[in-house]
Amino acid sequence: MQMQGKPLGDIVHAIDAALPRAGDASGLRRDPLAWLARARRRHGDAFVIGEGAPLLSRAPDCAGVVAVFGADRHRAVLTDIDNYALPISAAQLLDLPAPLQNLNAGLHSMRGEAHGRDKRIVGAALADAGARGDVETLVAAQCARWRRRSAVRLLDAMRALTLTLASRVLFGDAAFATSTLMEYFHLRRAATLGNQGGDADVRAALIRRGLAADAALRAWRRAAHGDGALARLAQNDALSDDAFVAHANVAFISCYEPVAVALTWLVLLLSQRPDVRAALRAAPPDDGSRHGLVERVVDEALRVLTPNALMVRVTAAPVVLAGAALPRGSEIVLCPFLAHRDPRTFAQPRRFSPSRWLGTRPSPFDYFPFGAGGHACVGRALALRLVGDAVAALARCADIVLAGDQAVDWRVHIMLLPTHDPVVRFRGVRRAAEGGAIFGGLLRLVDFKEQ
Repeated sequence: MQMQGKPLGDIVHAIDAALPRAGDASGLRRDPLAWLARARRRHGDAFVIGEGAPLLSRAPDCAGVVAVFGADRHRAVLTDIDNYALPISAAQLLDLPAPLQNLNAGLHSMRGEAHGRDKRIVGAALADAGARGDVETLVAAQCARWRRRSAVRLLDAMRALTLTLASRVLFGDAAFATSTLMEYFHLRRAATLGNQGGDADVRAALIRRGLAADAALRAWRRAAHGDGALARLAQNDALSDDAFVAHANVAFISCYEPVAVALTWLVLLLSQRPDVRAALRAAPPDDGSRHGLVERVVDEALRVLTPNALMVRVTAAPVVLAGAALPRGSEIVLCPFLAHRDPRTFAQPRRFSPSRWLGTRPSPFDYFPFGAGGHACVGRALALRLVGDAVAALARCADIVLAGDQAVDWRVHIMLLPTHDPVVRFRGVRRAAEGGAIFGGLLRLVDFKEQ
C-alpha cells in the first residue's frame, strides 16, 4: 500500500472511487470526534467524508475531504510539507491587506531553504527562553489574588495567567503592549468564525487593529532590548522586518491560547485527583527531568484532552495517499484526539494515568499534541516548559478544586474547549481542600479512577 504523498502531475480530477465514502455527515459538526470514531470503525483508516466542499480549511476550490488515521499515514502527510500544505490563513480568506496577511504567515507560508533557515533561527530563540523563576513569582501573585475570591472562572483565569507568562517570556523586561496583538487576534477570529468578513465596519476595524499590531512590532524591534526570546530574535540580522513581525506575532499567539486551554484541562483533571495534586506539591521545584512527575502529568493531560483535537492539511498537487489517488485541493483531516486514544498504543485510553509515561514511548506520529513533521509547532519546547512550570507553581501556591459539583462538557471550537467555563476555588495548600465532582459529557472522555 502506497503511504507517501507521491506526486502525480495534473492528471487527477476527483478523489479515487476506491476509497470508502462515509455517507451521511449530518452529525459531524455537532460532535466531530464521535462521528469520526464511528466512521473509522465502519470504514477503516482512510475514507472520504465529503466531496466538492471543505470541512475545516474553508478553501474555495476544495475537491473534497478525506480522513486518515494511523502512524504511517500521519507520517506521510505531516512530513511532506510540499505536497501537504497548511490551509490558507484567515487573513488570506478575508483578503486582508498584505501587512495583515504577513502577520498570519510565520513559518507556515515558507518552503524549502528559507523555511529550514527561519525554523532553526526561531526554534533556537524560543528554546533558549528561560523564565522559570519569573513563572513562580507571577503564578504566586495571581494565586494570592484568586484565593481572596470565593469562586473563579477557570478558563478566564488561565487565559489571564498565560497572557502574563507569555508576555514575560517572549518580550522580557522590554515593555510591549500585548493588548494590540490580542485585540487583532480576537477581531480576526470573530470575523472568521462569525462569517463577518464582508461587513464593512468589521473589516475596517480589523484592518485598523492589524496595521496597529504590525506597526507596534516593527517599532519594538528597532528598540528591542532585554532578556525575552523575541529580543534575541529581533537582533538577528538574517531576518527581514517582515519575517520578524510574522514570527513574533505567530509565536505570541501560539504561546497564548493553546497554553491557556492546556492549563484549563490540566487543572480540571487535577481537581478530580487529590493524590496527584499532593504529589505535585511535594515534588522538588527543579523536577525538570524528561520523565519527572510534572512532565508525566503534562504529557498525560495533553494525551487525554489534547487542545489540538483536529488538524488539517490541503494537497498542493495530485498525490497518492494510502493507495488512493487524490486531486489537488483535497482536504486531509487528521485527529490527534483519536490517535491519542488508540488502545494499541495506550492501554485503557480513557484513564487519566500519568504513571503510564514511565513505560510508554509512542512515536511522534502516534502522539502529536503539537503536530509533527515539517510544520510541527516550532515553540513546542517553550509551550511544554510554560505549561509544566505553571502547573507546578500552581500546585505549590494553591489547592484548586471545583466550586461544587458541576456538569462539564466539551466542544471543538478551533480547539477542544469546555462548553461552559468551569468554576473553581483556590484554597491554601496546608491541607487538601474538599472539592466538587464532575458529571456530564466529560465523563465519556475521561476515567478519573486511581490505579
